[in-house]
Amino acid sequence: MKDSSFHHEHYRALMAIAHISHQISAQSLPYMLGKSLDILLQLDWLKVEQKGCIFVLDQQFHRLYMVAERNLSSSLLGMCQQLALGRCLCGKVAESKTMLFKDSIDADHENMPAGIKPHGHLVMPILLEDRMLGVLNLYVQHGHVLDEETTMFLQAVCGLLANLIHLSSDFEYLSHVTQSMSEGLLEIDSSSVIKRVNVALCHLLGYQQAELLGRQLQDLFEYDAHEDELFAAKMLTQAAEKMQESYDLDDRNFFRIMDIAPYAVLKVDTEGLICSFNQRAEKIFGYSSGEVIGQAIHLLVPDSIRVNHEAMRHRFMMEQRSMQMSDRQLLHAQRKDGSEFVVKISLLMLKNRRGERRILVIVRDEELDPPWYVIKATPFGQLFYSDKQNEEFSLQNLIAKDGHKVSVIVSGMTNENNFGGLKGASLVINDMRKYAMLLEEKQKAEKVLELEQHKRLESLGLMAGGIAHDFNNLLTPIVGNIEMLMKGQPADSKPLLMMKQILDAAMQASRLSRQMLSYSGSGRINATIIDLSAVIEKMEGVLIASVAENVQLHFDLDHTLPEVQVDIVEIEQILHNMVINAADALQGARGNIDITTQMISLEEVDLQQPNVYCKADVTPGNYVAFKVQDDGCGMSEAVQARIFDPFFTTKFTGRGLGMSAVLGIVYSHQGVLTVDSIVGEGSTFTVAFRAMNLASKAREAGAVEAKVAELLSLQATVLIVDDDPLVSAVLSARLHELNCHSMLAGHGQEGLDIYAQARDEVDLVILDMTMPVMSGSECFFKLVEMNPDVKVVISSGYSGDDIQAQVGHHPALIGLLPKPYSMNDLAQVVRQALG
Repeated sequence: MKDSSFHHEHYRALMAIAHISHQISAQSLPYMLGKSLDILLQLDWLKVEQKGCIFVLDQQFHRLYMVAERNLSSSLLGMCQQLALGRCLCGKVAESKTMLFKDSIDADHENMPAGIKPHGHLVMPILLEDRMLGVLNLYVQHGHVLDEETTMFLQAVCGLLANLIHLSSDFEYLSHVTQSMSEGLLEIDSSSVIKRVNVALCHLLGYQQAELLGRQLQDLFEYDAHEDELFAAKMLTQAAEKMQESYDLDDRNFFRIMDIAPYAVLKVDTEGLICSFNQRAEKIFGYSSGEVIGQAIHLLVPDSIRVNHEAMRHRFMMEQRSMQMSDRQLLHAQRKDGSEFVVKISLLMLKNRRGERRILVIVRDEELDPPWYVIKATPFGQLFYSDKQNEEFSLQNLIAKDGHKVSVIVSGMTNENNFGGLKGASLVINDMRKYAMLLEEKQKAEKVLELEQHKRLESLGLMAGGIAHDFNNLLTPIVGNIEMLMKGQPADSKPLLMMKQILDAAMQASRLSRQMLSYSGSGRINATIIDLSAVIEKMEGVLIASVAENVQLHFDLDHTLPEVQVDIVEIEQILHNMVINAADALQGARGNIDITTQMISLEEVDLQQPNVYCKADVTPGNYVAFKVQDDGCGMSEAVQARIFDPFFTTKFTGRGLGMSAVLGIVYSHQGVLTVDSIVGEGSTFTVAFRAMNLASKAREAGAVEAKVAELLSLQATVLIVDDDPLVSAVLSARLHELNCHSMLAGHGQEGLDIYAQARDEVDLVILDMTMPVMSGSECFFKLVEMNPDVKVVISSGYSGDDIQAQVGHHPALIGLLPKPYSMNDLAQVVRQALG
């Protein structure tokens, strides 16, 4: 295994290549692939020469075209600019769709200029599912040895390159791909104007390409205007309902998303005052949002109908029934200039997180706004209520040039710009006669994906850990500065309230980062000693409120159990997740969920059962457990085999890491998870944590608290070694509040130099792990060589398990300070270190 610097660089390279895809609308494909090649060739640990190239496959003519290259000779470029499938190394990879590694020149090198130096090649296929898109060719040194981690990394890179090639719409070679498709393809902009069509669609409908370009999409479809208006209104109201699950309706993020709607969207409180006004509303009414927010809704209603409008509003407040387009006759609205215009509206009653009611008003200008059918034909609505960007629609009828109807299946994908706004959509149109064949191909592709899933998930876990690390580094100065700013603020001041809100948001972000680490099973835990039954008892109200009225929760909690050492936030997350899943298993019927706590003894044979999940190093012994048991539908063996797959769900819609995050948390705590389920009878999930020796932990905790007064009287000097200047500055300021003097070093070597000069003055070293020049682990061991009695606290955005895997349980390591940390976290670690 390579060290953490490899994994960090691995992650940074993948993220850099992924970021290139953001430039698709502004840059050509050769430019973007060339930049990706530059990133790869700069990685020293990859052990490649500074040479390489990327080919793209022309599907129609079955040839490879070199699109990007670095440092190849002119003679080689002449030979390899185009390659037939099966010819030379790259052509063989394109034909076989498998990787080819050569540690030296051999007979397979068909294109070989005179005088070429000894070398090898690492040639990878660029695949989208099972479809060949191109080839990546990297030169390696003669005699190079390939390892598994490098192979996995390059497979992830090729996945990103495949996405880049697939998304690029301006590359001339790839135009052959779309034009040779047997399915009809068209692209529209955000106003539903047709911008691109392929030959298959023109043949299907009897048009020439020039006759379709510039036309409105709805001109091609047969539809019932009344039916589709109802459908569109339903989409928007469902959008708001779904958004309410994830966003506070008073949050600016809610209307930032609603701003991409092509209709006016307003939020009105129960007194009739306007709370929010989206961009489309500004355009059709002529007011800016600043002019109308806080004003009565009457501002937008003509004088002649204000009385009727007020009566209608009060009636809606009493009924609280969603009203959709075409439920009422046409209405009139009034612009800023006093002119009236005809509108249709939808009304929806919603509540924010504080229980305050708001009316969401969706307004369509009958003259200016596009027909409602555009939403149905282009899957605009799913931006709000679905996690998928691809959607398959029911049978549609297209109108051919000669007037006859063509039955098709339409699937589409929305195209968004870099700011989250709707740029248009791409629609694939399948003749019904070919649909059965498409389904068969789809099933084959799904099987290929399933076979490769475990490799992709491993790469995803590695990336999640890297993202969480950088995320924690960013949160550390935010938390630190906010805590320092809060000091001295009057208890009832508005700035203090705002700072608390910022701090709460930062800590929520920290918990999100922790979930990412939990997914990979290596999340760090903020372990505290708790009474598991007491924690569950405090959650009773929240759990009861989380389930429907048809679900009865029963608690049987044993308060005589030993305590356990766990992260209370993550344990609450596990329990809440399991209760929600148990309630869903009842499928709307009346049923029961039993939550119990108990002591269990696990033997070696128990830990080896197929329904028991734990790490290999978990040992037998006494455990404190909680069970969540339901009498719902139960799970089949097939479902049980997949419940820990990320994003797997048996619900109609679902998202998130789900039970995979639960399992990751259990693994991080060295815990045990047991699953028992019978179809038609219900399921039982048991989570167990090792019981503690309580007395020794209580004495230790008391001793730490006794050091508080003593610490504040110390004049300690702390050496901070961290490459992030923001983190160092905040940490230094916080140590100053603890009467500690700070010395700062930007990397491991600088830290060693400072320690060598001021060894007698430094009482404690706080050391980051991931730094340039010299890593934290290398710096740690060199500090120990200089002074075996040195005291080191390691502070990192990675997990404690990752840290101890690098430095072990060395006596010089006297504490861990996971990022981000609060003032209390810092004070406790310093107390322990200097006590």
